[in-house]
Amino acid sequence: MDPNVSDPSIWQLEPKCLRNEELTPSELAVAKAALNAAHPIERTIACEVLLRWPATDPETISRAVGALEGVCREAMTQPAQMDPRIALALGTGIPTKKIFGSTVIREFIYAAAKNTHKACRMNAIVALCNLAAAGDSEAERLIRTALDDPEPYVQTNAANCLRRLRQQKIRE
Repeated sequence: MDPNVSDPSIWQLEPKCLRNEELTPSELAVAKAALNAAHPIERTIACEVLLRWPATDPETISRAVGALEGVCREAMTQPAQMDPRIALALGTGIPTKKIFGSTVIREFIYAAAKNTHKACRMNAIVALCNLAAAGDSEAERLIRTALDDPEPYVQTNAANCLRRLRQQKIRE
């Protein structure tokens, strides 16, 4: 658990959400309240929980996407301190169709793919793969560029992503 967090219960919701367990009304209220949390990772987790929950109402979805855009804007103002967990949530925890229409979120993913921290670049590849699968040519270009990254893990993620994209095209 992150020691800078004001409400530890939001951290308890993430694993439950990732296991696709049903959330109680009080747990959903915790997630909604955390959209306004001071800590950006708390806000990211709240967005992840609310955007993965199938019964989230359209107004809450809109608030969650807006909160996530705020997190992304903040992260892009200080690239040296960009938290790789944000890119990871965008690539694995949040349904693509709910967030990738956002220009701010796309710009964040592109920026994370070019970040100086290898963890940001590694996690951004997963989100870029989802964008590329939806037809984003800039995402695919960035994935191909990552094949020449100095970090082997980034190269591996990029190669795996391109393999997944090829397999998807074959199935179509």
